[in-house]
Amino acid sequence: MEIESTDSFKLKSSREKELQGLLHKGMFRVLDSITVPASARVYGTRWVDATKTLSNGKKTLKSRLVARNFKDRGAEDIPTPSQTISRVAQRVVIALCANLPGQTYVGDVSQA
Repeated sequence: MEIESTDSFKLKSSREKELQGLLHKGMFRVLDSITVPASARVYGTRWVDATKTLSNGKKTLKSRLVARNFKDRGAEDIPTPSQTISRVAQRVVIALCANLPGQTYVGDVSQA
């Protein structure tokens, strides 16, 4: 994605927000290269930036810091499947919620 210079402040803010959120949740620690144990598995990272359109039509920048572990010597030992709900299952859940008594709540997990 090509970003104009006028958006550089927004991009920096977006990346800072992502980084602070990950640090706050304890996803990683910042260490000096001298203090990293020899047995540690160190991953490289890169930024993935995207323009998102909000429900009100306003555009905003969204940044994600992603790990680059394709060179990791033990990557095959880490399970990576992440199950997601199918469209059919989504519609069944919505139909059940519409026809059963009670209230239905929807939420989103930030930085999931």
